[in-house]
Amino acid sequence: MRGFFTAVALFCVQAFAGISYADSRLYGDPTAGVNLVASNSAVSGLSRDVVVHTDRRAPVKNERVTYARGGSKGFISQPVGSYSNGCLINGIQANPNAQHYQLYHPQNNRHYGDITLLNFLDRYSKAVHKAGIESVLVGDMSSRYGGPFNKGHASHQIGLDVDIEFSLRRLPKSKLTTKGNAVLLVDRGAMTVNQNFNRKYYDMLMIAARDPEVERIFVNPAIKVAMCDMTKDEREQPFLRKIRPWHGHAEHFHVRLKCPAGAVHCVKQDRPEPRYSIAQEKEEALSWFEPKKEVKPVDLASRVLTAKPKPKMGFPDQCSIYYQSMNVKVPEKKRTRR
Repeated sequence: MRGFFTAVALFCVQAFAGISYADSRLYGDPTAGVNLVASNSAVSGLSRDVVVHTDRRAPVKNERVTYARGGSKGFISQPVGSYSNGCLINGIQANPNAQHYQLYHPQNNRHYGDITLLNFLDRYSKAVHKAGIESVLVGDMSSRYGGPFNKGHASHQIGLDVDIEFSLRRLPKSKLTTKGNAVLLVDRGAMTVNQNFNRKYYDMLMIAARDPEVERIFVNPAIKVAMCDMTKDEREQPFLRKIRPWHGHAEHFHVRLKCPAGAVHCVKQDRPEPRYSIAQEKEEALSWFEPKKEVKPVDLASRVLTAKPKPKMGFPDQCSIYYQSMNVKVPEKKRTRR
């Protein structure tokens, strides 16, 4: 009988907190250390869709576990704000012992994400493994509470961004904490891909682009040009369109997921303008190598400057409340990159 009443008690706690059985496997016994702060007056401004857990144990080390959103009363995790101005409520740490992916530079503590990102890493790493790639080398995701990093990256703030290093091999653990283990795919002087770029890297990118949850992928413009040259079927163009040229990204690519369904405080990014052929995709990528147009000097004395400075975007209210409840300060940025 004692076991029966314990099971009933656990069910009631989960129902109250909006936590499914799958969620309890991530956080352990929901009666052990879970503190719902939705009733706390300090965080009363949070959406009713947000359930905050002060106990943030990492998910169980079992790759077969599928991360799933909680019940209708709340989420296990939730992205709030925009990719470059927001936070991550209940960020979940990626599995350090996953079978088909490895966490690169774990000492930086930047391997947290929304559940949708954890799901993506799981299915993506399995898909590329089937394609003959040993393991996925996972770089920066988000910090534990999201928000800006104190160094590097303008985005990666809401748990929906991940850097994936260009690497086809599984690294020994001793190399996961050191630099220089990703493969450089671009000849920066010639502004083309180098001899390291091959079909497996093409597959690596296209498998990610075909994932329905992926919004866009940032790569070096030279890699986008090479992708266009290797894509012969026009039916692949919608996936190729997701692969966007951006400065840097010669040793890794940046995957960005869509705002998850039901994440009401996640700010969607505008879709890139449509293109209608692979040739146009290549033309766009090549435009990144064109020299900058000469800007004619302006005689400021002969004109009145009427342009007003753009207002600074404030930190989302939900994030400020969440950070206050968790006693976390927003990091001051030293420098930024995408």
